[in-house]
Amino acid sequence: MQEKKQNMFKSDLITRLGQKQTAVKFKMYSKDENVQNVLTTDVTPLIANYQSLSGEVTYGGKVVTKLVTVEENGTITGLSYTVDFTDEFKNESITTDSVLDINLSVIDIVTEFEGTEIIVNAVIEADITLYKREENTYIESGNFISKNCEVKFGATSAYVDETFTVGNEMEIKDSIAKVLLSKSEAVLNAASVTEGVLTVDGEVFLALTYLSTDNNAVKNALFSFPFTQELAVQGDGAANLTAKVKMTKIHLDVLEDSKTSLFNAEVTLAVKGIITNMQIVNALTDAYSLTNETANTYCSVTSTLSKGLFGSLQTVNGIVETSLADAVFSGTAGLTVNIIEVASLAGGITVKGTVAGTIYFTKGEQEVGSEKFEIPFTLQIETPLADLLTFASLYGAVKQIAIENNGGKLDIDCDILFTVNLMQNMTESFIADVAEGEAIEDTLGAIEVCIAKKGDSVWEVAKNLRMSEEDLLKLNPDLTDPLTKDEKLIIYHQRTA
Repeated sequence: MQEKKQNMFKSDLITRLGQKQTAVKFKMYSKDENVQNVLTTDVTPLIANYQSLSGEVTYGGKVVTKLVTVEENGTITGLSYTVDFTDEFKNESITTDSVLDINLSVIDIVTEFEGTEIIVNAVIEADITLYKREENTYIESGNFISKNCEVKFGATSAYVDETFTVGNEMEIKDSIAKVLLSKSEAVLNAASVTEGVLTVDGEVFLALTYLSTDNNAVKNALFSFPFTQELAVQGDGAANLTAKVKMTKIHLDVLEDSKTSLFNAEVTLAVKGIITNMQIVNALTDAYSLTNETANTYCSVTSTLSKGLFGSLQTVNGIVETSLADAVFSGTAGLTVNIIEVASLAGGITVKGTVAGTIYFTKGEQEVGSEKFEIPFTLQIETPLADLLTFASLYGAVKQIAIENNGGKLDIDCDILFTVNLMQNMTESFIADVAEGEAIEDTLGAIEVCIAKKGDSVWEVAKNLRMSEEDLLKLNPDLTDPLTKDEKLIIYHQRTA
């Protein structure tokens, strides 16, 4: 066997395996009297753990549910409940050492109540992504005639799974009697890695539902504040990350006889994802021997390269038909952004989805109610990083919302901040191994005449003649690469005694 130098590299492929829905049902109870109405049901699922097995993954988490209810005596109160859940997902690509990302979302909520009993039915969807690492062997050099190339591939340099708390002091121009519901979302605007430090910049959006002391009305206010966090990592490259809120704490400071309420918000975030970079190795794409038959084993490798993330502020508008022509709207709750479809084009990304939530209203002096709404949208997000080979993952949160009631027709404007993660798959082919076969019997004469076809490369012609490109060009210096016409080649073979 001719001498050869083999080497190895590790590449990583991000693959979305699919989705699995889990039905969660549980009971809650009002604090004092029978329930007259449930204004809001807010469900937040959180993944706690998972275990990769051969051909499947088992995972568990908790569902945090917060309700705003109206009791028969007119008392408006907030309730909370947490329930655990487990499920499994089968896929033959999963192995015992697989690294997975399980992203949870709520796709349906049905709330029923009778007396003091409240039954919540929720459907939780798990979107499961596999980070797969492969070891690839390639031929770097050898004592044969070879054609070299640069093989580019994406490799994961670090996995990110960090939890931290950010906070801010805020005020509201109202006197708060009681906080009924608080919900936070976090969106990342940028991420960069320098000398082992990952810096993430983002924004927290806080929706506060409260009872005002003025007229006992249910109101809602939206707040936002930026954050920057530095995290230690063991690699460099471009980051592909998501941020999830694990917990929100509100510390309220109500001043007596004041029309302003101050509060501190502490939001615990979980940032997860990967950091990848593009690497290059020199490998062979073709090889042959002058003296022996050769058998080349080819390998094709697909890997994923993160192209980075960025934030994009977009506006969505919609008209919602209601029967509440004479209602006074006091706020919103449970605002969610649902992504349905994402497509990458040259210079931009098309996003289809919906904005959904609950609107609070009052009718007359006493009646407090709520109504759900949903607005479909199609958006174009421009970015020079996108092309037909790019694929993107997005998540977003509502930053601001404005509602105008025109005789029961609600004109709704939403400002949504999206985190856009861009990725690209690269497929490269190269020789994984070269095996030497039988010796080639020399039956050639001293002079050989052959016809090379138009479009052939000099490499292909030389390989067919079992000689090097250099020797072929010495004998035929006028050849172009590739050939622009059929060529009659005369080859002189040197004989040794």
